[in-house]
Amino acid sequence: FDIVQIICSPLDNLWNVTNQDAGIDRSHFYKYFLGKEIGYAIEIGNIRTYEEPFSPVKKLGLKPPQSFLYI
Repeated sequence: FDIVQIICSPLDNLWNVTNQDAGIDRSHFYKYFLGKEIGYAIEIGNIRTYEEPFSPVKKLGLKPPQSFLYI
């Protein structure tokens, strides 16, 4: 995908701008940014998919951080 823009904004405004596409509810959003006044979001566009799925683990021998294994 292409990065359209990086949004840096106070949390209330960031939620208003991103909530339709954030993929999380309001309580999770504010929990994630707990103790912060400003948040960042990446707006993506022009999504391209591989004809055949690409696995960095299989093709490059990379191992993701432990926290990624839970996703």
